[in-house]
Amino acid sequence: WTSVVRLQKKIMDLEAKLEQMTEDLKNLGPNKGPSKIASDKLPRPPATQTLSGHRGTITQVAFHPSFGLLASASEDASLRIWDCETGGLERTLK
Repeated sequence: WTSVVRLQKKIMDLEAKLEQMTEDLKNLGPNKGPSKIASDKLPRPPATQTLSGHRGTITQVAFHPSFGLLASASEDASLRIWDCETGGLERTLK
């Protein structure tokens, strides 16, 4: 029986936590929800760098997590490595 009592207490605690989180979510308001947070992370004009060099449409872009490098892949079957600070081309792989 002690296990049943412990489980009931745990369920009641989780229900209270859920109710509190639901209330907190309602209090955020229309301008502070997840969509507002995501839009704050989007780049805004003017562009800091313009990277040109691919002859085809760019299909993929990836940032290096530690170094200031960016890799871009294109329909022209090339992969280009860019320096994010200067916008200069580091290397082209075909």
